[in-house]
Amino acid sequence: MEVPRQNIDKILSNKKEKSSKELREDVIKTWNIQKERFKKEKINFNSQMDSKLIQKYCPLSKDIEDILKKASENFSLSARSIHRIIKLARTLSDIE
Repeated sequence: MEVPRQNIDKILSNKKEKSSKELREDVIKTWNIQKERFKKEKINFNSQMDSKLIQKYCPLSKDIEDILKKASENFSLSARSIHRIIKLARTLSDIE
């Protein structure tokens, strides 16, 4: 998942950020999404997925596979690192 660079003016602005209560609600909502997804598995959260569950619940497009292959080669990423990236992307998607 690409994370766009933020404009410095936006970062320094007085824009209202989410409250702790709102962030907590987002976390609970995300947990519930994951618990529902894995109700037939022996896990509760994305972070607990093994390689088989990653393949089952995180299908990747050909374009994304190509990006991960290039990143793996360019940055000498291990299989574990690639799996962590995929699980993080799944979690970010759940948050959205």
